[in-house]
Amino acid sequence: MNDYTSFEIAKWLGIEATTVHRWAADYAELLNPGANPPKGKDRRFTSEDCKVLWTVKTLRDANLSHGEIKLRLQQNERILPSAYPDELIDLEPTYQSPQQQLAALRLELAEKEQQITQLQAENERLKGQNEALMQQLEAQRKEIWDLVLRITRGE
Repeated sequence: MNDYTSFEIAKWLGIEATTVHRWAADYAELLNPGANPPKGKDRRFTSEDCKVLWTVKTLRDANLSHGEIKLRLQQNERILPSAYPDELIDLEPTYQSPQQQLAALRLELAEKEQQITQLQAENERLKGQNEALMQQLEAQRKEIWDLVLRITRGE
């Protein structure tokens, strides 16, 4: 019997690992004890847990409430997945060393800093446009005011 990590399950279901953790807590009585281990232990999900989580995902996608999903699961309703995580995804690349994670975060940070620089430049350009438009508006207001004064004087 295979067992899977939260990250493998998350990748398989196309959701975040935090969602897997929340569902493991919400449906704990329907999962093996390894899905909600004591603090300091890794979560492990069995093939049977995969069926439960696949059913949760499928029913949530169909807009069923938590209560409706729980009731169906308690009545042993299971929607069988067409394949299990190890049959669908290459699980090896999911692990990153702390150095790899740091490098990825640094790259992401550099990209975000570049986006910020571009947004700041765009903001400055728009400020300049705004100032020019405000000057045009003020000039037109003066022109209109002068016309109103001439009309009231009968010129």
